[in-house]
Amino acid sequence: MNFSHLQENEIFRLAVKKQHEKLSDPELTEERIVDRLGEIYHVSEKFWFDTIREKFAESGQKVQYILIGEAPPWHSAGIVSYFYNPDTPIISSRLLSTVYAAFFGVELKEANEISNMKKIESLCGIGFLLVDMLPLGFSYKSIGRSKLYSDLVELDMSHFEGKLDRLQFLLQEGVIIRVAYKAQAKPLRHHLSKNHFAYNQVNDYDPINTNRFGTPTVKNITEGFGIR
Repeated sequence: MNFSHLQENEIFRLAVKKQHEKLSDPELTEERIVDRLGEIYHVSEKFWFDTIREKFAESGQKVQYILIGEAPPWHSAGIVSYFYNPDTPIISSRLLSTVYAAFFGVELKEANEISNMKKIESLCGIGFLLVDMLPLGFSYKSIGRSKLYSDLVELDMSHFEGKLDRLQFLLQEGVIIRVAYKAQAKPLRHHLSKNHFAYNQVNDYDPINTNRFGTPTVKNITEGFGIR
């Protein structure tokens, strides 16, 4: 996906407009939202692809667990918070701590006290990988889970499928794939190409978190992946 090409896309501009209206911040113009979305996109994509290269492709580690997340989180300014950014503040890395707590059997409070880098390396070491369905870090609570949301999923689907394509030769036999959020399940099922290799690999479209919003819980993760 070329982010610069998106800026004139009607669906993308509509989402920017809706987010601008909902956030009601006079200093956060539509163009500033676009600039910030571009920053989130480029930073998070670099961290993801670096993780694939360094922790899996070069190390020989196979991917055994895939969690299909929604998107990098929206923050209007400051550091780009992202699952694979070790400098993400603790308050913005709840999903990372939750997944770590689930897979390594520790309390969430204890997981929060462990450095992000250690959590990332440990999860990669057991073959866990987060793959975002959407590379655009909108505030999806602001734009809603409506036809516009589904249109954004369709707009980004080729990019998502391209990410999955990169994983074909890194997957452990019997890889477990789970969808994180209820809002994702229907548009993902609808737009993922039936002839794409991952169509049958995505073996459970039932989301591990049936709430519309909010980070999956430790229980959601453990039960969804059948850890214990």
